[in-house]
Formats: sequence, C-alpha cells, structure tokens
Amino acid sequence: MTGRQLKYSALSSFIQFCIDEKESNLLLLSLVNNRYAVGSASHQDLRRIELSVFSRIIDPEDSTLMKVWLISNDPTKTTEHYIQSYAEFLIAMFSVRRLFLKKPELVVAISIYTSNTLMPWFSAKIAARSARILKAFFPSASFKLETTAMYPTFKQFYPLIAELAPVLTNVRCSPNVLHLLRNAHLNTLNIVDDWNFIRRTAWYYPELFHVKAREFVCGHVFPLDYFTNGSFPIQPTTQVFVCDVNLRMKKSPGLYEDIFGEISQCLPNLRLLKCNQLDFVVEVGDNDDHVAIRRGNVSKPYTEAIELASWHIREIARLSHLETEIEVLFEFYHQAYVDACADMFSRLLPGSSVCESSYNSEMESTQKHVTYQKNNTLAKLTLSPGFSPIP
Repeated sequence: MTGRQLKYSALSSFIQFCIDEKESNLLLLSLVNNRYAVGSASHQDLRRIELSVFSRIIDPEDSTLMKVWLISNDPTKTTEHYIQSYAEFLIAMFSVRRLFLKKPELVVAISIYTSNTLMPWFSAKIAARSARILKAFFPSASFKLETTAMYPTFKQFYPLIAELAPVLTNVRCSPNVLHLLRNAHLNTLNIVDDWNFIRRTAWYYPELFHVKAREFVCGHVFPLDYFTNGSFPIQPTTQVFVCDVNLRMKKSPGLYEDIFGEISQCLPNLRLLKCNQLDFVVEVGDNDDHVAIRRGNVSKPYTEAIELASWHIREIARLSHLETEIEVLFEFYHQAYVDACADMFSRLLPGSSVCESSYNSEMESTQKHVTYQKNNTLAKLTLSPGFSPIP
C-alpha cells in the first residue's frame, strides 16, 4: 500500500468501519491528511460544532466536563467527544478544523451550564487562550453562545466569554453576562432567567443598552414598564425589542407617555416593539367570583381585570410611535367566562373583531380570538377556557 491511495468507495467503507468501532476515531481520521478529513466530514454529513460544558454526577461526587459535539444533518451520525485537558482541546480543535475545511459557513455553538465543581485544567489563562484558538481556527464561523451559568462556573469561563465577545453573533444568557458583551455586535440577544435569579434580586438595567444587538428578546427580565423614567444609554443598533407587558399594572397618569418617550430616546432606530403576556390569569379572593356567571353576570374581579387590560392596550395604541405587536393569552375558569369576556373586550376595544377556534372537541370548548388594530398597534388576544366548559 506504500505510495498508494484508497479509492473513494474503499475510503468511505474504511471511515464507516473506524467510526462504528469507536466514535472518537472520527477525530483521529481527520489527522491522517486532508483527504481523510474531507472524506470523513462528507461521510458524516457534518453541519455544525457545539462545545458544551456541563456537570456529570459520578458517585461519590460530580465533575464538570467539556464535550465537543459534531452535529450531523443525520441525527444518527452526530458524535460526541470528551475533552479533559488543554492538550486534548488543542488536538480536538485541530481535528475539527480539518473536518470543516469545505464548510466555510460554519456555526460554532458554545453552551455553558452551571456546575458545582470546576475543571482543574481550565485556568483563566487557558480560558482566554482557548477562545483565541477558536477565533484563529474558525475565522469565518458564526459563533453562538448560550450560558445561564452561575458561580463558580461563570467565573471560570469569564475570560473565554470576554475574549469571544467581538465575534459572537447570537447570545442567550443571564443578565450577569451583559458587561462582557460591550464589544459584541449581535444579531440577537436573548436575556433569560432560568434560575429565577431576577425574580429575587435586581440587576443593573442600563448594562443592557451598552450591548450592540439588532434584536433584544427580554421577556419578564425587562418588561415594558421598566422604560419608565429610565434615562438609559442610547443604543442606535437595535431595531427589534421583544418584552413582556404587565396588563395587571394599576393605571398611572402619564405612564405610557414616559415609556414611549424613553424608547424614542434610548432606541432611536427601533422599528418593531413586540409585547407579550402569556399567563394572564384573573386573581380572585373568593371562589364564588369564578362562578358568578351562573347568575348571569361577570364577577367584579373579572370585570376590573378586563377593563384594566383594555385600558393598557388602548393607551399603547394611542401613544406608540412605532410598529407595535401585542400578544396576550388569557386563561379563564370555564367556557362561559371566555364568551362573556370576549364580548367585554369587543366593547372596550372599539373596532376590534372576534372569532373562535376549537379548543377541546370532547368538552365542547372553544377559544375566542380578539383582534384590535389602531394606529401603529396590532393586538391579538387569545381567551382560553381553563377547567370546565360549562359552569
């Protein structure tokens, strides 16, 4: 075999045999030469790379591991490769670079999850160096970061995130990462609170507007009313802002004048505002308030909730200076309240339309959909039965 090459059909069979024997052989094959690397990548139909850090519980203690996923278009061909030292990281990245030689539009996804232990080999110096290697080995790649890690994991990966920030394109993270992203130019920044940390503590809101992102997705972490008297930094990059809207908040004179005044100042190039509330449930103090409709009337808590929600929607429609979309899901105790509250919305939101769709055919229940459009605002309200169709 000296000086000879395997035919492509034979090479493909050889690659299949090696990978079937052991998944890690895929990285070894790519080290033989470029022909083996390209052949292996083609055989596996590789699509993207995912580098993940996670905790694995091994009796009697848990450990933190790094793993490289080579994602295939065929899920059965996706392979995973563990990394337990800096030398293994270097070899793995060199192998992966050769595997993706023919795929310039590469996606490198990095996922960092919270763990109770640290990786002993991953020092701050190694973390920064690893990020530089990723940038050097994959200069045209699209880098995506997902991390909701808390301490101590977040602290260990602090240098890596800071070094990668300028090349990141999409990020899903907790607010504690924002200060590392000031040098980033993102397509989408998704702020999340997977650990309910934000529900218990505050965070420094202006840090959000130091990040250059075309789209912010904030949910409950930064709801619409947080713009009130914010005096936030100006961020001209942002064109889309997605957040929750609190339709239960008490009426306040000048509320939405303040909100949209601040938006026009801090987000001067914003084109679309999306406001969502997907868990609107009427809070009552007496169970009889749920079933008052049996007597032919809607109870006071429901009436007040619908009137308040309608006021918020009308005010947003009146004062918003840009395209605004509102989507709200209302959950009611039973079908009769869905019908009655849909009628209330149609009266309180002049010009709105109401239609229905099947929700549970066995229980003969339906959802009502209220659509309200005025000026720059489109509101879509879904009214859904919760428990029983007939009171």
